[in-house]
Amino acid sequence: MNNTKWNELFLAFYENGVKRDKRFDVFYRTQDVNGDISCWSNEWELFGSAFSWWKDLVWLQIQLSDENKQFVVDTLKRIHVPGEIQGNIATVYGYRQDCAYI
Repeated sequence: MNNTKWNELFLAFYENGVKRDKRFDVFYRTQDVNGDISCWSNEWELFGSAFSWWKDLVWLQIQLSDENKQFVVDTLKRIHVPGEIQGNIATVYGYRQDCAYI
C-alpha cells in the first residue's frame, strides 16, 4: 500500500482521536517486515509521526468494538484498502496482493 493510502488512514483515525467529543477509541497494532508486532495503542499521532516506516508495514490491525465498528469499516471502505475483517479485528495489508479490498 502506498504512503498516500497510509496517510489517509492515519488522518481519519487521528482526527477521530483528537475530537473533544469523541465517542470511542480506535486501538491498533502493526507488524513490520522484521516480524516485530507493536503493542495495542490508541495514540494515532505515534502512527502518523513514523511515516518513514510505513513502507515497512506488513499489516495494521484495528480492534473493532460495538462503539467503533461502523466508523472503522466505513472509513476503510471509503479509503479502499487491501484487507479483511475477521471477528473483532480489521487487518489492512501493506504488501499482500492476493486479498480483497475493504
